Amino acid sequence: MTSALVNLQGNELHGPNVSGHLCVRRPWPGMSRTIYGDHKKFLDVYYRPYPGLYFSGDGARRDDVGDYQITGRVDDVINVKGHRIGTAEIESCMVRGGCGVDRNEGVV
Repeated sequence: MTSALVNLQGNELHGPNVSGHLCVRRPWPGMSRTIYGDHKKFLDVYYRPYPGLYFSGDGARRDDVGDYQITGRVDDVINVKGHRIGTAEIESCMVRGGCGVDRNEGVV
């Protein structure tokens, strides 16, 4: 798998110590090919933001030796069993104490 970091304008970021949107240049065998019943959405979400690249939806940082560190979802949304949940909703639930976890433990 060959990764790329791009900025909001779609320009690839080169060199060390840069942050941007994590994209993939070439597909891999286990990669999804569509969203069941909504192929247009699949293309709109994963391929159209940065033509020629697969957009993972994650932000990342490339360090000084070329390793990538995921910095989180760029849309602040987590997909759980087909439901899109915002990180603010999870944080709010944790602050209220209604998630069944201690605030200091986090969600795994």
